[in-house]
Amino acid sequence: MRHSEFWERMRIHLGPAYARSWAESQVMSDLGGR
Repeated sequence: MRHSEFWERMRIHLGPAYARSWAESQVMSDLGGR
């Protein structure tokens, strides 16, 4: 999945304000904690 596609899906499902907030609070262990 492209980075831009990820953010587009996040905005659609969570809304523009909450998508950024939610993403900043998540840690993806498969990506080395990024």
